[in-house]
Amino acid sequence: MSASDYLAVISVLIASSSLGIVLYKEFFQGPKLILAAESIAVLRLPGNNRSALMLDLLVQDLMSDEPTDACAALRNNQQIAQDIQNQNEDNLRQRLVAISNQDPINYEPPDSVLEGLPQLAAFDYNFMVPIYIYNTGGRTGYIRSLILVLTNDADASSKWVFSGLTELDDIKLLDRAANFKDGERVKSFFSGISIAPSNSHRITPWFIPQKSIDNEIVNPEKLTFGRYTAEVKAFDASGIEVGTAKIGSIELALKQAKEALGGSESFIYMHIEGDAKTALGV
Repeated sequence: MSASDYLAVISVLIASSSLGIVLYKEFFQGPKLILAAESIAVLRLPGNNRSALMLDLLVQDLMSDEPTDACAALRNNQQIAQDIQNQNEDNLRQRLVAISNQDPINYEPPDSVLEGLPQLAAFDYNFMVPIYIYNTGGRTGYIRSLILVLTNDADASSKWVFSGLTELDDIKLLDRAANFKDGERVKSFFSGISIAPSNSHRITPWFIPQKSIDNEIVNPEKLTFGRYTAEVKAFDASGIEVGTAKIGSIELALKQAKEALGGSESFIYMHIEGDAKTALGV
């Protein structure tokens, strides 16, 4: 065979390979979903939870062996002092509610009291994760559920699960001056996503705790301060995992809990600081 014959054969092989790739993508390749997330937000607590938690913290402070100065004025109340002496927490709660109904109680819990905030029954972390989903496959992909998993960095067997049941409205979430109610910040219920080939979709799910599965508790321990590896897993209509957004290791600290109690969000950006250092040549 001459050189021109070899070139002709090579050209045919390349063309055949290209045609095969095109045919595979068009007719045989299924969806291939890629999930990406660069940040995670600790959401504010619902209004009712904040009120209940403030009462819990105040009772905890008043009943402690070393009450803080923040509740000194209330301890001077004879009836409250009697409830404390008798260790009657139920009476104390009722009395504090009655007092606050007549005149709002001005109580600012110090950090020493807030350290126990995540252990209180009325406190649960809620998260929002902006997720970008790309379909590089040949057919439309479908996601029926998004699940956020937090794994304790100090104990990989300890995990917490959160379900994305609703989608938040970005604009209302960021417009703090408008002070939208919790329900007003919900854009829609999450009912699944379909992404056509070579298309993408962005979603901001609100992840709430899923404490039990099939009547079994997921984790008997409360999620508290520490470092956790976060990732969002996507599942299709058959319950098969079709993609994972690996967020990375995040730290849950007192600062975020205080902001959640105070009615605001805390955003954790995974790569902004590193990118800024690179941009500065640091």
